[in-house]
Amino acid sequence: MEIVLAQHRANGCSAIQMVPRSTRSPPLATLPSRGLFSSKLTKFQHKRQSRPHKISASLPVHAVTSTVQLSSTLFTLATTLVMPFYTIMILAPKKTWTKRVIESNIPHVVLGAMYTYLLSISWTPNTLHYMFATKHYLPELAGITQMFASTVTVASAWVHLLAADLFVGRQIYLEGLEHNIETRHSLILCLMFCPIGMICHIFTKALTLMNRVPKVHPEKIAAP
Repeated sequence: MEIVLAQHRANGCSAIQMVPRSTRSPPLATLPSRGLFSSKLTKFQHKRQSRPHKISASLPVHAVTSTVQLSSTLFTLATTLVMPFYTIMILAPKKTWTKRVIESNIPHVVLGAMYTYLLSISWTPNTLHYMFATKHYLPELAGITQMFASTVTVASAWVHLLAADLFVGRQIYLEGLEHNIETRHSLILCLMFCPIGMICHIFTKALTLMNRVPKVHPEKIAAP
């Protein structure tokens, strides 16, 4: 129901009526203007046009701003946190203290805690719907794109990538020490493009171990 201002032609007076939306009277601008009613109508229209629009939001503006600022801070801290580990693995791979630092689980726990917190504040009732939008409960590109429209969600995804990339980089580095394989080029690629760094390390390891297979010459085999 809506409240509209209508004029009764029978007795020439005006009144306010409650009418359904589908059957409401014509807009006020189309109503005939006569005497006192015209003056009141003009004042009513002026007040209606000058009335400020109300902006509604699910959260207070200061709360949204603080959440975005916090996610930006954690984004910067997580990015800064991983850089020293890649630096020492690339510049000082043979040092004993480098191996001891890289074997520590502390950075992975810290990154995991950051990601967990960002995930909790970015989670909405529609998150699962965006992730499993199809009838077979499989991710869909359109839904994932819509999910990443939030700044906090993008920050959580970035920390997720940093944590996973650092873990893969640690495995590459430790495997290189175990088998005496060059890993610096793979770690540089892993820092920027982790899947390419993984492929590079796999091929490097395969070629290095292949060239280490001792070749047995027939003339050196002792006769029975």
